[in-house]
Amino acid sequence: MCWSLFYLASTLAINPELWEQQVSRLGEMVTGPAQNMSLIIQFDPDLPSDVQRTVLQEVRHVPHLILPLGHNFTLWMSPHNCLHIALLTRKHQMLVSYPPPRHLLLLALDSEVDASLLKEVGSRVKSLAFISMNGAVYTLLPFFSPRPVLLGQWHPKHFPVWNSLFKNRFLHFYHHTFHLAGWNADRPFLYTSNLNGGIHAGVAVEMLNSLSGPLNFTYTLTKEPPDLQWGNYINEKWTGLLGMVDSGEKYFTVNNLYPSPERQRDFDMSPPCWADSFAAFLLQPLPLPAWSNMHRPFTFPVWSAFVAIMVPAHLFLYLHVSTATISLTSGYS
Repeated sequence: MCWSLFYLASTLAINPELWEQQVSRLGEMVTGPAQNMSLIIQFDPDLPSDVQRTVLQEVRHVPHLILPLGHNFTLWMSPHNCLHIALLTRKHQMLVSYPPPRHLLLLALDSEVDASLLKEVGSRVKSLAFISMNGAVYTLLPFFSPRPVLLGQWHPKHFPVWNSLFKNRFLHFYHHTFHLAGWNADRPFLYTSNLNGGIHAGVAVEMLNSLSGPLNFTYTLTKEPPDLQWGNYINEKWTGLLGMVDSGEKYFTVNNLYPSPERQRDFDMSPPCWADSFAAFLLQPLPLPAWSNMHRPFTFPVWSAFVAIMVPAHLFLYLHVSTATISLTSGYS
């Protein structure tokens, strides 16, 4: 895993005490929860040079790469393998417009930047934390409370490892009901059972039922999309099952859909959990001729040994018979 750092600043003056404390916390994170990690550092052009120098001094012992702000980090590495850290003096719109990271840490450098920012950037982020300018650590548990949750006051002893700083936000779903887009025309993955009044059945239903108990959630499933489409991108709009997800009408779909480039671009996909089997059909060959029935049961070494024995044996018998003298009158008077 690598770390990607975004240092975003306004043209306003930054309180030296504030940024010194946050940069100090950054150094504690690099040697604590993020030890042995690589860094990608992106500076805003307006960030004071003394702040930049102090930051680089804190991370000088850690492998790092400096990129200009606005550079697409996905050109260098997958966003799924990076932790993004943002030092903010205001609610920077550029942070929200970036491709959604998998892991995100926000550090405030001004009192105007509060934990409410988590609601704006927390969508589609697996690991999320916010540290205010007074050192309070927050996260967002969307299925537990709409408000940010306080984890405690920052101290290296309180957050020594990754899991202590980045709580599992989706450990369970607090009996939430997920409304899912489904189409019962995907046997054996999802179809309508003729038993028990035509309920949903299939591999997807078995998976949902297995997960709903431990993760504490319920779900509803549609039998078919209104337009009877799987999901195509037409006129800059998604249709079918994926259209219901894209519009926010449904949370997600559990049908077996092909991962086209357009679908991978606009939707998060789980690892494949189903694979179709393939078989090759060939014309049955004609039966072998009857004369081959004699030699086919024996292997080449057997036939080689047979020839090696029979040739000398026939030669020996020929020589023996040709040199023998037989008297036809022997034994008669």
